[in-house]
Amino acid sequence: ARVFLVKKGKWSDEVYEAKLHRFGSAIFKAVWFGSFSLYTYAVVLKDASWFPPILGGTGDSKNCWSEGYPFQLLTEEFRFYYCLATGYHASELLFQLAFERDRPDLAEMLLHHMTTLFLLVFSYMMNFARVGSLVLFVHDVSDVPTYLAKIFVDSKYKVVTFVCLLMMLASWGYLRLYVFPMYIINSTMFESVEVLRREDIIGWYFFNGMLCILCVLHVYWYSMFIKMGYHYVAKGETKDMQANLQAMEKNKAQ
Repeated sequence: ARVFLVKKGKWSDEVYEAKLHRFGSAIFKAVWFGSFSLYTYAVVLKDASWFPPILGGTGDSKNCWSEGYPFQLLTEEFRFYYCLATGYHASELLFQLAFERDRPDLAEMLLHHMTTLFLLVFSYMMNFARVGSLVLFVHDVSDVPTYLAKIFVDSKYKVVTFVCLLMMLASWGYLRLYVFPMYIINSTMFESVEVLRREDIIGWYFFNGMLCILCVLHVYWYSMFIKMGYHYVAKGETKDMQANLQAMEKNKAQ
């Protein structure tokens, strides 16, 4: 990591160590989300009746609320996939509480992980697992270029970082700002009550409220990514504005 990420004069030893930690974490997460997304598509969702064409499937998202709901059949592969995803987000939440309490973006990341974890557990308990798998998929796929950008953001490979940023903007714009609200939240809010009576869907308001919180977070983070791109175009420098590690020193100095 120290060979790839050379220390700059303006970085203190604390900031440099934090950037090395983020570099290693970003590599792990890029590999995790890339492999997990492939597994999700190939094993869990590709032939699922609820996986819509907008995401590369042949099904209909209305089937999240039909085919015997709320007693839909869940395969062993699906159960394993859901437990694995829940375990990952639980570990991320605990890790941040234990070891990353000084991160400048701690509040946003805690809100993100807590919301995701609550949605996973709640969706499994309330038999929203089918639509929950769609929520997971759009997040996991768009996280791959996000962590690729984080790998290169502090390196000398500025063009590679900018390409990763463009990939990130494209994937987030399509999956999180278009597909997520227009198809997935549309399914939980409107398709669900077309197929079923609202009073028969336990937790309908809570689940949709949590999804809307995620959608607001997406808009906030997307604005951060646009600022990163503007910073590169205007100054020729790449900077992670979501987790500006140099802000740690400013916070401690106050």
